[in-house]
Parts: sequence; structure tokens; C-alpha cells
Amino acid sequence: MLSCRSRSIRCSFLPVSEKAHMDQKLQSEQRFAVSILKDDQEDLSRHFARQKKLNHVPFERLDGLPVIQNALAQFTCRVYDRHPAGDHFLYIGEIEQIAVNAGLTLIYFNSRYHNN
Repeated sequence: MLSCRSRSIRCSFLPVSEKAHMDQKLQSEQRFAVSILKDDQEDLSRHFARQKKLNHVPFERLDGLPVIQNALAQFTCRVYDRHPAGDHFLYIGEIEQIAVNAGLTLIYFNSRYHNN
């Protein structure tokens, strides 16, 4: 996931496997949400990477879409465009709403988590 600001829109880029159920969901719903995790939310990152099983994931809603509770940043997007990229599709979303909380970003790079 990557976000940017162009002259006309604030946008987010979301890669989705062409085999994923999420691709069909995005095509029909035309909206998605992104949560940027804090450095103390590594367990949640591992859960979504299927490396760890959590019994409960704390969600809340932003603009009607589910986001991770207490994430560093949360934003909702409307699908602006969709492009094939190998065995994935790259969704470009126009950011509609943003919420920001205090904290440090969870960083995953070079196959491991890093502290800020």
C-alpha cells in the first residue's frame, strides 16, 4: 500500500491478487479502507500475514468501512482506477476520509519488523 497526493486528488495504491476474493469485492463495492499500524500492533500484522492467529481483531468504523482500532492512520477510499500488474491488480483509490492517531509506524522491511 502506498499513498500520494497529486494536483487533483489524494490517492492510495492497493495491490490485490487476481485470485483473491477481495478483487471481486472491490469491483462490486468500489470502496476500501486502509489502516496504517502502530509499532505496538505487530501481532495484528502477523495475524493478517497468516503468521499468527488472534481470537479477536479490534475493528471500528470510519465512513462506514471497517478499520483497525487505534491504528496510527486510517483512511477510506473510493476506487478511482484498476490496472493489471502481473498476477495482481493495482487499485488506485481516491482518499475520502482520514483519521490520524499519535504513535510510531510499524515497519516491516527485509523480512523482519523494525523499531523506529
